[in-house]
Amino acid sequence: MLLIRLLHDLIAQRPDDGPVPVLFSLASWNPTHRPLQSWLADQLRHTYPGLRAPAPSAAPQAGQIDLAQALLDTRRILPLVDGFDELPPALHAIALDALNQALPAKQPLVLASRAAAYREALARSEVLVRPLNGAAGIHLLPLPADQAATYLRHDAGGEHTPAADRWNSVAAHLGTNTLVGQALSTPLGLFLARTIYNPRPDILGAPAPSLTRTSCTTPPSSPPAPPSIPTCSTPTSPPPTPATNRTPPVVSIPGLPHPGLPRPTPGDQP
Repeated sequence: MLLIRLLHDLIAQRPDDGPVPVLFSLASWNPTHRPLQSWLADQLRHTYPGLRAPAPSAAPQAGQIDLAQALLDTRRILPLVDGFDELPPALHAIALDALNQALPAKQPLVLASRAAAYREALARSEVLVRPLNGAAGIHLLPLPADQAATYLRHDAGGEHTPAADRWNSVAAHLGTNTLVGQALSTPLGLFLARTIYNPRPDILGAPAPSLTRTSCTTPPSSPPAPPSIPTCSTPTSPPPTPATNRTPPVVSIPGLPHPGLPRPTPGDQP
């Protein structure tokens, strides 16, 4: 999500003769089988079929190249490369070395990764791996608890409205190391939470946010009242260790799927 925001900002600020920012996902790249520039060109052709057309300035004696390859050769593309940590760990050092070999230090590039995966690639003792050429590291910090709470309540109708007050028990956990606090520490986690749990005019009532994963029972209410906040029993066992992947931990709300969405089956992937 943050790379998409960066992409939009770079496009808005791009000068007429500047490179065009393009988002790439490294998940499909195998650096042991494909050179980076060849893989980037294939991704451009797949996403923008018009770039398969021959480049008009290609010299006939050098062989015809298409627009995708010509844009890369003339550095008219600014790659925003996501998913370095989604590559198999055995390929991290190889991929980082391939990036350094293929892209000179003055070639603009943005590489997104979990910090741990990037550090582990540099710390490999059996190979010498250099950091990304000329790169400055930017580490995103968790959102402040007060800003996160304001965002959730504002989207629900503003402070002290009935819909916003539904977030009070959740807001108490923001900024903590609890499962809820970690799940809602990123813009993506907050966006997903407010999309699922904040009511909309075309929905009778959105499910209320909950703090636990355990069995819950909803107090009886007479139609057509919207669903009320479930009462949840506190688990006696320690909560599970928060997920360490890029996706925020999912706080499940037993018995309360999002209105209008099918209930997942056991074979569904999260």
